[in-house]
Amino acid sequence: MHNATHFTFPAEGHGEIFTNACAMSIMTDFVAHPQQKPQADCLPLQQLPAFGKAIALIPYIDEEHRFSTVMPNDWQESSYGGFDDFNRTQNITFAVSSDTKVADNLLNEYSVDISQGITDRWQLENNGMSWKLYLIQGGAANPMYVALTTKNHSTYAIMVSAPSQDIQYLVSNLFYPAIDAFQIN
Repeated sequence: MHNATHFTFPAEGHGEIFTNACAMSIMTDFVAHPQQKPQADCLPLQQLPAFGKAIALIPYIDEEHRFSTVMPNDWQESSYGGFDDFNRTQNITFAVSSDTKVADNLLNEYSVDISQGITDRWQLENNGMSWKLYLIQGGAANPMYVALTTKNHSTYAIMVSAPSQDIQYLVSNLFYPAIDAFQIN
């Protein structure tokens, strides 16, 4: 791959060529002229997410439900396992929770109709648990990523929802790290 070039987009995740006009432009330029380094004039114009700061994660322990994971350092705990960034200007939600309900019923708690709206499903094995992951595109609502696992008759959920311009940053820097750190105590 002697013609390979690597570009990093700030605060973006996997699959940027499908969602980011700058990435699409760079890829199109490469396909049109594979022997030349692609034009990347748009790359310096890329910005951090609208909430404007990196997320520092700290350990989080839910003693009542006996699990641990991570949460953003300066976010405040709200109702039902949710966390809020009170400095944000966008509608961003992050939640971790536990319930004895089956996974489909827990999705309903997040107002997800499993018969529609789910645009992607995949699985992830981590720390001895099998996670079912969902991407839900809710029309006018913010995209939502939900991860569910069941162990010892309890279903555990990790969820993040944010405006389209912020979601990939949060998935890479909050959602997946929360899954990676998740343990039943």
